[in-house]
Amino acid sequence: QAYMPGNALAGIGAIARLAAVCAARLTTQEALTDDIAAMMQQAFAPRGVAVLTRLRHGCMTLRAPGQKDST
Repeated sequence: QAYMPGNALAGIGAIARLAAVCAARLTTQEALTDDIAAMMQQAFAPRGVAVLTRLRHGCMTLRAPGQKDST
């Protein structure tokens, strides 16, 4: 995540908490990225914001697809 600060400067902890709040919701990866950018825009009023997410599908990591007993 990156942003160009406006009048206020947000710390990395505030940005991480904001992302955690968004990630706790049931959502798609694309919507999550949009939600984080919108919340950063609303909370910090920056001159610009960019969000890059690296996400994993829970079904791919929890169920171990490709294994004999996965359902």
